Amino acid sequence: MVKKRKPLIPFDKSPLYIAGLYIFISILWIIYSDKAVEIVAGSSSTTLSVLQTAKGGFFVIATGLMLYFLVQSRMKKLRFSETRFKTLAENTPDAIACFDLKGRYVYGNSVFTKQIGISDKELFGKSLHEFDFSNDLIQKWEDCFQKVAKSKAPVRIEFQTVKNEWFDLIVAPQFSDTNQIISLVASARNITEKKSMQEQLHQSQKMQAIGQLAGGIAHDFNNILSIIMGYTDMAVARVGSDETLKEFLINVQVAGDRARHLVRQILSFSRKKNENIEPILLSPVVAETIGLLKGTLPSTINLTYDIQADTQPVLANSSNVHEIIMNLATNAQHAMDEKGNLTINLYEKKVPEIEQGILGPIQPGMYSIIEVKDSGEGIKNDKIQRIFEPFFTTKDVGKGTGLGLSVVFGLMQSWQGNIQVISKIDEGTLFKLFIPKTEQTFREEPKNRNRSELKGGNERILLVDDEEAIAKMGKKMLALMGYKVTSVSDSYEALSLLKNNIEDFDLLISDQTMPGLTGEELAKEILRDHPDFPILLCSGFSTKLDEARAKEIGCRGFVHKPLTIEELSEKVRDILS
Repeated sequence: MVKKRKPLIPFDKSPLYIAGLYIFISILWIIYSDKAVEIVAGSSSTTLSVLQTAKGGFFVIATGLMLYFLVQSRMKKLRFSETRFKTLAENTPDAIACFDLKGRYVYGNSVFTKQIGISDKELFGKSLHEFDFSNDLIQKWEDCFQKVAKSKAPVRIEFQTVKNEWFDLIVAPQFSDTNQIISLVASARNITEKKSMQEQLHQSQKMQAIGQLAGGIAHDFNNILSIIMGYTDMAVARVGSDETLKEFLINVQVAGDRARHLVRQILSFSRKKNENIEPILLSPVVAETIGLLKGTLPSTINLTYDIQADTQPVLANSSNVHEIIMNLATNAQHAMDEKGNLTINLYEKKVPEIEQGILGPIQPGMYSIIEVKDSGEGIKNDKIQRIFEPFFTTKDVGKGTGLGLSVVFGLMQSWQGNIQVISKIDEGTLFKLFIPKTEQTFREEPKNRNRSELKGGNERILLVDDEEAIAKMGKKMLALMGYKVTSVSDSYEALSLLKNNIEDFDLLISDQTMPGLTGEELAKEILRDHPDFPILLCSGFSTKLDEARAKEIGCRGFVHKPLTIEELSEKVRDILS
């Protein structure tokens, strides 16, 4: 390895060191050069004069050369430092600017000048008040400058521009060799995307917490509703010829059905209600929903639509798609005060690059997109995130529960989809629902059989539910159908009855959520010894059990509470037939 040759004079040292070395060499030169001249010249004055002149000239030349190399070395270092600084400054995504102590612009990188919209030369010497900043933003920058000048330490703040962009600003002092502040360097990083992600995370966490609360409320309400609907159904079946009383009871049934639908909306939002998600074609579902809307919307609303017939299958649920469109159409109707234009479109689109949605980034891919657009009053930007919160509504009292959009939010999340909301005040709102295409094949299934009357039998049924009132009501409903029913409210008691007297029963109907053994655990215990024994599991709220899981462990069926007497009749008869 070749060693680097050291220069005769170390120009990379400090100015004081170089000056001291120069003085030392000069003194040595003066002392010894004079003596050398005297020795060489001897007594000749002419020779002495020539040598003195040559000595002075040599000294001047040597000094000039030293100064030349010194300045050249310093200039080279300065140019290298400047190039390095500009390379760093121009290749950073941050906006960097330098200001003097009076707050006047000295230098800025291209990111800064592009953000300001003025060239570096035009900005030179201007104060913050001459920038296109709001008064509030100027005040924030000046406060930072003052704090830095006072504390001699960097100051960091976040601020928002009039363009709704967020920046992380750091202002740091630049010191001289004597530790005095000579300028202020500001570095601003665009954190708009980071802020958006933080907001989405906060929104997601808040929605998750509200969803858990909503699910718990819905569970308790389901139990109460089961009793109300069950006894009402039995009363209607036994009311006889009293038409007035029958009308009263039917009104209770209608109210019960509306309440059951409301509970299902809450459970759909909380994602605790596991609807069957399967490959479906959206075009017939959307067309059917539009057909229903034509009969329900007032004539003052002009409904137009465009449905692409050949959209590819998506993983969703037909009834939920229907529910989503109805919710959005109802919201649109209220937003337009029942007068205006409502447009519903369905089409396929390939998203080429990441787009931003309410549920986070919309990844590239093929999507079926449902659009619902109204010509209503529009939604303010600060309200767009909140409209998906349950029970939040901008409508007048009596015009909505505040659950419609939260249901849309929960369903789109469970389908791995996304939502975009585009709204302008006094011009209207556009909801775009992105549902990803699936590679699974769509299979059309035959429609269910219609049953107009209760189907019963004389089989023996063991009914277990930890809510005694529900167990008592369920026993009466089944007895009305002709079954012989034993009801208990303790899962361990039910297990003992079946293990000791399995031949006394033809069917077990069990609630899922119970203290002691859950319905699933009870079923497993029975099926271990009697794998063919019929079991029907019920639940108004469960995070772990659905129809697929029930069949997986060997049960014959699974139903959601509350059930009408007709639904219970059908299910029990199907299992026992």
